[in-house]
Amino acid sequence: MGASDGLLYAADTQNSSGAWAAGIGKLPGNNVPVSSAVVGSGSGGLQVGGLGLSDGLLHMVAWQNSSGWHAFGSIPTYNVACSQMIPSYDSHGLLNIIGLATNSHIVLVTWQNASGTWTAGTDLTPNF
Repeated sequence: MGASDGLLYAADTQNSSGAWAAGIGKLPGNNVPVSSAVVGSGSGGLQVGGLGLSDGLLHMVAWQNSSGWHAFGSIPTYNVACSQMIPSYDSHGLLNIIGLATNSHIVLVTWQNASGTWTAGTDLTPNF
């Protein structure tokens, strides 16, 4: 993240042979300041998002495949403010973004299927 603007940057990149090179700078599609990054490997490559600094919502920024970096469009999410988010993988190896909502509920914010389609999540907090 940029220290002064809160935007996400690729400072360095690594190729499939393991060699490191200078990154591309600011990621494409990156226009919302975030408080933390959420990075996971999903269908088609690396998926990068962040926890919105002002709204606590997930903002997917960019994804990378063998052709390079691409900006995200809008994706469906369980629209709830979170204080933390992490990538997780289900029993089929599919990327899930899990969040700790500001109301202390644990939520599945969004998930990606094997074809690359994102689906809005749900509240995961059990009712005891």
